[in-house]
Amino acid sequence: MPTKDEALVAVYRAAFEAVSIFHEHGLPCCIMGSGAAYLWNRAKARDNIRTPDDLDLVVMTTREDSEELKRLLVSCGTDFTLENAWNPKKTYKIVFYHTPLLPEPLKIDLLVPGDLNIPLLPYEAFVHLNILKALPAADYTLPCMPLLPLIILKLQAWNNLRNDKQRKDLSGLLRIAPYHSVHVAFGAKLPEAFMQLLTDLAPNFVEVVPESKNQWRKIGLML
Repeated sequence: MPTKDEALVAVYRAAFEAVSIFHEHGLPCCIMGSGAAYLWNRAKARDNIRTPDDLDLVVMTTREDSEELKRLLVSCGTDFTLENAWNPKKTYKIVFYHTPLLPEPLKIDLLVPGDLNIPLLPYEAFVHLNILKALPAADYTLPCMPLLPLIILKLQAWNNLRNDKQRKDLSGLLRIAPYHSVHVAFGAKLPEAFMQLLTDLAPNFVEVVPESKNQWRKIGLML
């Protein structure tokens, strides 16, 4: 089994290669999901954060769909492969990243704005986080989803799945949000329907994690 650092090196190396390929084709791309949550949390509680077991990337384009982007990534990256969906009735493909650091290929989910209510964000909104703070041997930065929309998407994921993985990711992001001056007032540039997810879904999380009520209040959501 790989060590935690070896697994992280693999995940973020895959992210670096994918982001670089899309950047070369004029397609802004950032990390979201647990991969982004880990990087945001890395400085506060690295040892208490779960290691991402897959990689979620969003490409900020309205021209190409996710299947086109998958084919582009695989055609340009030698370590990426495209395989059929596990359900033979589905026509979409799944991208995997192959590395000797992991016993199994790493699954990569490629998304575009509109998928899972993801908002279209400009490249300037990306937050570039240094991998060095998470992995001393890896000195490079990766573009990540800004913290407020990441929290909203993690809240939505938790509400849909209701599992410990999503709960831990979201709880970690809520703990660090005040340190990064996150506030719902800064969501004015985000779609109204996207921000409404906070009001609609946060009470569900508070029911399960009562101690989070004060954390939501710290970012301006009065429940």
